[in-house]
Amino acid sequence: MTEQLLHLEMHGAVAVLTLNRPAAMNALSRALRMALVTTMGELAADPVIRAIVLTGAGERAFSAGVDLR
Repeated sequence: MTEQLLHLEMHGAVAVLTLNRPAAMNALSRALRMALVTTMGELAADPVIRAIVLTGAGERAFSAGVDLR
């Protein structure tokens, strides 16, 4: 089973990008960092996108930082 590390929603010219590792307080694993860099690059190249909102899933934290495991 593949975990969806990022969730992307488009609202016109605004992209809402959600870090999706709530059990780990959205800690930035290597896979999540790579997905974030790739997705941000794609959004930056899209001429329609005017703003990117970065948020975290869950209620405990936006992000705990880098996953040290």
